[in-house]
Amino acid sequence: MKRKIRKSVFETNSSSTHSLILADVAIFNEWKAGDLCFRPFEERFYAKRDAISHLNLCGEECEEELDDLLRENDFFSREEYAQRYGDFEELYKTPWNDGVVVFGYH
Repeated sequence: MKRKIRKSVFETNSSSTHSLILADVAIFNEWKAGDLCFRPFEERFYAKRDAISHLNLCGEECEEELDDLLRENDFFSREEYAQRYGDFEELYKTPWNDGVVVFGYH
């Protein structure tokens, strides 16, 4: 038996999630170079030292554990983000010729 819930609405039982994030091209390139980390749930970029301070995790003594601590607290490098969420990235120019990178997962 087919049941109609709403008129003229396309519905699916898909549970997939999609996310698009826009970033200034200079900031995105710093992230790709490894100078920044990205926290998806805040949709914010951090310098690695600032991320550690943000979380109050440790001081200078944890330098060798820094990347592990960041990863455990959902701060990702570009490569880690791509491995976890997939790899989608497009460069666009605004009418004012500013570079904007759209990235995310689907």
